[in-house]
Amino acid sequence: MGPDLAFLNSIKKTPRFKEIEISFFTLSLGIMAALPLPLPHLRCVPTAFIDHHFNYALVDQCPAIDYIGKDYDLREAMMSDILILVEEGYEELELWVPYYRFLEAGLSVQIVGKEKGKTYAGKHEIAVSAGGSFIEASLDGVKAVVIPGGLAPDRLRLHKDALDLVRQADKKGIVIAAICHAGSVLVSAGIVTGRRLTSYRSIRDDLVAAGGKWVDEPVVVDKNLITSRTPNDLPQFLPAILNAVKG
Repeated sequence: MGPDLAFLNSIKKTPRFKEIEISFFTLSLGIMAALPLPLPHLRCVPTAFIDHHFNYALVDQCPAIDYIGKDYDLREAMMSDILILVEEGYEELELWVPYYRFLEAGLSVQIVGKEKGKTYAGKHEIAVSAGGSFIEASLDGVKAVVIPGGLAPDRLRLHKDALDLVRQADKKGIVIAAICHAGSVLVSAGIVTGRRLTSYRSIRDDLVAAGGKWVDEPVVVDKNLITSRTPNDLPQFLPAILNAVKG
């Protein structure tokens, strides 16, 4: 099923709309169509984060989720099932698609950045606020640490607190899910040696040099490490994460 172009055009005409290329939303909806979601959710990912960041009243586009009368906020409780690491330049599809898929699966999610409360812009200028910081994040009860790609991994790998969090999660056997360029964070965290994994092709040599066994597959599961190549692999990446955290 293709994207609803009439719906996209209605967004385009909305006052205060920040100029985000229509192709981004088309791609987002196309990926949604490939995921194992109920039909109403095909529209929920774009409308939900647009509503949050640009104050749009588009909740009627998401009949399966009741946002009416609620203070929509991404800063969740301290204890979460899933931690998603964020920095400037993150790839929107690799954060928002997993975020809403996890919520639909009944999992609590927290966005974690260098500074709690700081707003981080994605590659396509979609902003997200961190509900927690790397140094304060607790791994108690956490089932997975997810690292989106984009330009963010090059910044994430410079934060000692972020790398420590990834290392600690790996030692505890917590699922670590990295997609696209996020493999560079795994290299800096020192958890690649001897592991079978994949990534965006441009960092393949870095992973191999760090001792990884790189393969060109949509998703690779090596014990608690789950990796994928690009947003096109989200339909394989997300079920692998959910299978790992839900048994």
